[in-house]
Amino acid sequence: MELETILEGTWRGLESAPKAPEAGWRLPVVSTVDDLGQPQARIMVLRGTDVEHRRLRFFSDRRGMKMVDLTANQNTQLVFYDGENHIQLRASGSVIVADAAETTEIWDALPLGARYLYAANPNPGTEIDGPGSGLPAEMFNDDDVAAKIVEAHANNFAVFDVQITRIDWLQLTADGNRAARFEWSGDGAVQSSWRVP
Repeated sequence: MELETILEGTWRGLESAPKAPEAGWRLPVVSTVDDLGQPQARIMVLRGTDVEHRRLRFFSDRRGMKMVDLTANQNTQLVFYDGENHIQLRASGSVIVADAAETTEIWDALPLGARYLYAANPNPGTEIDGPGSGLPAEMFNDDDVAAKIVEAHANNFAVFDVQITRIDWLQLTADGNRAARFEWSGDGAVQSSWRVP
């Protein structure tokens, strides 16, 4: 077991996860810090991986609290678990929000059904009287109506990347766990080390 091999396998797994609905690393826990300094964690869908630039991509509703948190404090940590191979990753980094042109390009490529989530009204997190999605019922009966509704809410769609600066790798095994850390400096050089789990 070599550190270089572990790192290469980690990036391969992260790169393939967005294309594989059953992949363990497709649904990481994304943690932020709110304005009271309290940690906030939620599961998000990994939408893309740029291995060369060490970036992981996510979509969000810009009105949600996670985007408020990430605007105030760009630091985040992602936790992934691959149950098949018993590997946990903690990936730390900072958030880069995509600009309007790139966001629009990604939005335009999304199928209609994937755009529904961004048409909720009122805003995500708003208290309501009973269970509900916040989506207008008429959008589920007519694709033309749905298309008009979601386009009116296109500005709610946000894309952000997490620029990875550290990965803590942990493999659970019957004969004792194994742990490693990979840290990147500002010039992109990586420092790899074994750790006691």
